[in-house]
Amino acid sequence: MNTPSLDYVRRQVVCSLYCLAHTLDLQIRSGAGASMLGLDPSLCVSKWPSYGDFDLNNVDLAEPLETIYHYAFFGELRSLTISDDVEEGNLGRLAALYELVHQTWLVARNEGDVQDCHGEAREEEDGYAEMIKRATARYQLDSSPDLSLSDIATLAGIDERSVRNAMYLTGDSMLVAFRKESLLPGGEQELRVKKSEALRWLRQRNFMETKRLGGFGNLPKSTLGKEKLMPFLRERMTEFFSIEHGSTAEEILNYRYDCAGGSVGLTAEAARALFESPPENLTAQDCYLIAHMIYLDFDWLRKQVEEATGKKLDVDDRQLKEILSVQQQSPLDEVAGTLIIELTDAGIRNGYFNIDRRYADRFFPADVFGDRGAGMIGNPISLHHDSKASPYVTDLRVKSDIWVSPRKRFSAYFTAHQSKAGDRIQFKKMGDRSYELIYLSQ
Repeated sequence: MNTPSLDYVRRQVVCSLYCLAHTLDLQIRSGAGASMLGLDPSLCVSKWPSYGDFDLNNVDLAEPLETIYHYAFFGELRSLTISDDVEEGNLGRLAALYELVHQTWLVARNEGDVQDCHGEAREEEDGYAEMIKRATARYQLDSSPDLSLSDIATLAGIDERSVRNAMYLTGDSMLVAFRKESLLPGGEQELRVKKSEALRWLRQRNFMETKRLGGFGNLPKSTLGKEKLMPFLRERMTEFFSIEHGSTAEEILNYRYDCAGGSVGLTAEAARALFESPPENLTAQDCYLIAHMIYLDFDWLRKQVEEATGKKLDVDDRQLKEILSVQQQSPLDEVAGTLIIELTDAGIRNGYFNIDRRYADRFFPADVFGDRGAGMIGNPISLHHDSKASPYVTDLRVKSDIWVSPRKRFSAYFTAHQSKAGDRIQFKKMGDRSYELIYLSQ
């Protein structure tokens, strides 16, 4: 399905809440549902706010919904963590609400009453269900040592049959699975795929790995130095993975390293080796892995290591560069109405620039996107700039699942600005179909 808007999913969540609340009115007492929603108990279902006007903060679901929405559809982790705990977890609560409403006959049968009062919350596609499905699959990848074939199919955007077929291919295209010891109903062992193998296979399919935006918690403002840096990192690791699992201190520590390493596809031994390594042995890749495990800002950690060791850490790995290009700060600011893209050598030579689809879908009108060729042209937008009085008028070509690009060429614009790779362009929203281009040199 196409990526649903946050507002579309929010309306479906509110409809589900209303269905549950209306059931309380009918089965418990009149006013119980409104009270649950934080509304005046004297209000009947027809008097409740419209889907768009209801404040999800009343039931503490506004922030969890935004977190899980961006996590599911765009791979962005904007929260300290994702949790599937059904009582307190952001993913767990939203998943439990969906299951309670849509898989419980006593509740689901009352959805018609809610829709009679407030209208349909979804058309043909259930964005709420898709969000839970994608977020759950991504959560399994991020937190579990192995995944089901259905989870991999969800993350790859294909059906499970295609995933099964990949088990019989050869070379890099082959997906290696194993049979889990625990038995499924019916006596069959479940086919599972190790996390490292799943990541290897998914990366070949332009899979968007989870991007943690920034770091969390208070960080020392001064340089820690060689003696204090690694103890600080180990202490933070024990704080973030504080579940006691084992009878001895060593068993508890091993379990914590297993949890930390599992978040980035490392064994407990490999994770422990990173945290017990002297600072001078750490590479930029090591800093990225440690930062990801314990929710640190990568640039902060890299600078701390450089200060402690007196050597510069070069980010020379291509895949690491791609990860870090969106790791620390999202280029999209939906409140300010801005989007920043970065120019490449190839793009400058050929007069184009790419825009990440995870941001384009949220920033531009839905009808602006056209085919890669001339088969279908999207409705154009106006791009005002400083090279001439008249704006560029263009649609956006969908080049792949990852990229879109303006159909209009920008060769003269790049020449006027003497563009170099690494320069950026900021889109600033001026109206529904009008944007200002602001050139940002390095």
